[in-house]
Amino acid sequence: MQITEVHKKEFGCAPQAVASAPDCFHLIGEHSWFFKDKTLSLAIDSPVLVSVSARTDDFFYYYWLERDERKKTNVLPIKFKKDDKWANLFKAVVHGLSLIDVELPGLDFTLSAEALSNFVLGRANAVKVAAAYAINEALSLGLSADDLISAISLGTRELLREECLLADMYAAIYGKKNSFVITDYASEKVDVLPFDFSGKSIIMIETKVPRFVSWRESSLHEPEYALLMGDLKEQKQNAFGGWVYNENVADIHEILAACGEKNIRKLIALIREHRSVLEARDGILSGQFGVFARAVNFSHESMRDYYEISSPEVDWILKRILSISPNLSDVRNPYSCGRISETRDFCCVYSILPDGDIPEMKKKFAEFERIFGFKIRYFKICSSDGVKIVS
Repeated sequence: MQITEVHKKEFGCAPQAVASAPDCFHLIGEHSWFFKDKTLSLAIDSPVLVSVSARTDDFFYYYWLERDERKKTNVLPIKFKKDDKWANLFKAVVHGLSLIDVELPGLDFTLSAEALSNFVLGRANAVKVAAAYAINEALSLGLSADDLISAISLGTRELLREECLLADMYAAIYGKKNSFVITDYASEKVDVLPFDFSGKSIIMIETKVPRFVSWRESSLHEPEYALLMGDLKEQKQNAFGGWVYNENVADIHEILAACGEKNIRKLIALIREHRSVLEARDGILSGQFGVFARAVNFSHESMRDYYEISSPEVDWILKRILSISPNLSDVRNPYSCGRISETRDFCCVYSILPDGDIPEMKKKFAEFERIFGFKIRYFKICSSDGVKIVS
């Protein structure tokens, strides 16, 4: 049943607008937003749909089609309720719009979103982006993308007490099919990079290996550390964003000495991540997959050796995938790549590899399950355009 029909059945009127926004995942740099660095992302073809219609009163109603769940919110100001769970995403958008002085009537929302792998991290923001765009269209508010981003960010921060990462929103808004999105947190700008990975597949791999990290990432989010990392930034006009990190080991340890040895290793990982994003961008722009793949593999090494978020099981999977078709004539330009990509509960992986390697990859997964006892799910994913008004 189409969402317009569902909305009409649920609320007694046709929706005034329906918006679609894609999920996304981040390939490199998702841990370095606090330091105003860069993130490489991909919008993927697993959209959420949100329909909206105005009410004659001041109440807000929410319906999730796939779960057959309903929520209701009283008049403004909207308040956070832990039990409202997914409905809080809509409430954050409504609250954010009120914070930028947009007056809203009561609204009815219908959400259509299939359950996905735990791998996908951008779903919550995809819902918020779709809701914001649907409201803007339904009520003819005439707000710009920047206005809507501001509203979503403010609402998420003030109501949910969470950070709303620009990379999630930029991927959902500016994503293009067969393109990556680079978010530059320093300038709050976005770069969309078309790619041609003919003959290759992008695979999500859900390992069910429990996520275990012996330290809190938020322990790095100290203003003092950001200032010290800023001291390592050097102007470079021909670099994307206009700067690079000084990677001289002696300079790094001298400037970051007050951070402690354990934190220095984590910060070095983020310095290496910035380089990986820039090198991946160079590979994409030049059409050299090997350059891009080398940057991705280097990023995984940083996450494993310095950021300390990988696991033996994840490393086993990636090592086996990369060994299927090695470039024996030029090991610096691999034919495939892969990297850990954490979720809240599990260590997951993505890999980009030749189509012909997939049968052998499946054999490696079967071997993994026999050795480690964890079941694997994998998904071939496709890129997607960003948010759009469906009707």
